Amino acid sequence: MVSGRVKTWLKEEGEYIGTHELVAEIETESLMPDDGSVEPTGQGNKTTVMLLEVVDDGYVARRIAAEGEELQVGAPIAVLCEDEEAVEGLADHVPPYSDLEGQGVPVGAQAIWQAYFKNPEDKAQGCD
Repeated sequence: MVSGRVKTWLKEEGEYIGTHELVAEIETESLMPDDGSVEPTGQGNKTTVMLLEVVDDGYVARRIAAEGEELQVGAPIAVLCEDEEAVEGLADHVPPYSDLEGQGVPVGAQAIWQAYFKNPEDKAQGCD
């Protein structure tokens, strides 16, 4: 995937989100094939929708990405926090837009997201 956009937010700002709950639907036309090449599949600009889940519980402090806004992979889309009391203080927080891996940022400070194909037939199109 090269870029994508939040199609639909499934959680509101300030709302609690449990481990493995879905936070958003992400759509893209830029899935990469699983054959090791670097070109997007370009299957007639087929839109693929994925379900995005979080792997830790907490609160949605801020939804950074607007629905429909095109963003590059790696761009922050939301700010999550552990404590409900911290939500208000993070309402204007803007995390850095950069790859945090290898920059000394503790792993515990980086959110891990996982996505699944919403429509199982998308996997059959050669994308994993």
